[in-house]
Amino acid sequence: MWFPRAVYHGLHALTVLAEQPPGALLNGPQTVEALDVPRKYVLKALQRLADAGVLHSRRGPGGGYALARPAGQVTLLDVVRAIDPDFLAAPAERGGRADPSLVRLGAEVAESAAAVLARWTLADCLAAEGRPTTKRGK
Repeated sequence: MWFPRAVYHGLHALTVLAEQPPGALLNGPQTVEALDVPRKYVLKALQRLADAGVLHSRRGPGGGYALARPAGQVTLLDVVRAIDPDFLAAPAERGGRADPSLVRLGAEVAESAAAVLARWTLADCLAAEGRPTTKRGK
C-alpha cells in the first residue's frame, strides 16, 4: 500500500520529534532542516497533526512542536487520519459512483488497513528502524 506523500512527511517529522528530550520543542524550520524535505509539506503536516491533538504546538519565540503523548500511544491510524482523512474512504464516500460490490470490497480493504494502522505505533516505527524510543516513552 502506498501512502500519500504528506503522510510520509508527517510520519518522518514525528520520528524526529519523538527523539527529542521530554519538554523540548522543535520549531518548524528546525524540523524541516532535520528532514530535508520541502518546507511547505512538513509545515502543513505538522499543523494537521497539531489540530488533531497528536502534537502540541506553541507559537512565538521559543515555540515549536512536541508530541502530545508518548510515541507508544500515537498510532499510524492517528497520523493517517490527521493528515489525510479521506485516504481510507471507500470510493462512494469520496463522491464517486461505483459498483456496489466494489464499494463493499473497498470498505473491507479500508477496514483491514485501518486495523493494521491502529496496531502500529510511532514507537514501533522507531524500533523497526533501530532508533531509540526511550526519550518519549513507549
